[in-house]
Amino acid sequence: RKRAEARIAHLALHDPLTELPNRRLFTELFLKAMSYAERAGDGFAILSVDLDGFKQVNDMLGHGAGDELLRVVASRLSSLLRKADLLARFGGDEFVILQNRGALPREVVGLADRLLASLSEPISVGGTYVTISTSIGVAIYPKDGTTVEDLLRNADTAMYRAKADGKATCRFFEEAMDAALNQRRRLEGRLRTALAESRLDLAFQPLVSSEDGGTVGFEALVRWHDAELGTVPPSDFIPVAESTGLIFAVGEFVLRR
Repeated sequence: RKRAEARIAHLALHDPLTELPNRRLFTELFLKAMSYAERAGDGFAILSVDLDGFKQVNDMLGHGAGDELLRVVASRLSSLLRKADLLARFGGDEFVILQNRGALPREVVGLADRLLASLSEPISVGGTYVTISTSIGVAIYPKDGTTVEDLLRNADTAMYRAKADGKATCRFFEEAMDAALNQRRRLEGRLRTALAESRLDLAFQPLVSSEDGGTVGFEALVRWHDAELGTVPPSDFIPVAESTGLIFAVGEFVLRR
């Protein structure tokens, strides 16, 4: 019974797949790091680490291979950190690093370079080797925020800029990125409204046999025309849906339609 209670307590604070701290434990340790930084007149960095192409691994090799990949990634990330640093997994392919105690920009860049190089090496999963890349966004305490919510949001904003700039790179948060963040929030809000009111549409693309030219199936492609935003391309709203969890509602809408 005591072992079961200990396991339950552990799972409340850790990701069951990788055994890394989860968001709840990360927040607790963040507050301790912030308290230390305030007393020491020091700072630290938050690195938002997101895998490029993780969805393709799941689609091609299955979720078991995806889970195996995440465990390898967690191990590689952990091996590159100091004992004072913190690595957490918030879910999916979203990892967060707190680089503690005097994380200067050159030190953050050095760590980011090591992370990018390590995760670019082939990884054996599901009996085959896959190669992925990584996008990293950085926010610095206290310059870029003084709460866990602000720093995580700003690190995510910088990470999305890294993806937009070609992926497999690192970007530091800049104030100018706030405009892009606000646009993304607006897009998310409008998408929630569109889902609630069933305002998405489908386009059906036929799959044609190369032997006889007959239609053997089709793809259902989700499309969205918003009253305020106009026609929103899937390349804009699908990533937002995936990162916010709205992709499940989008999938349900497509299946029902």
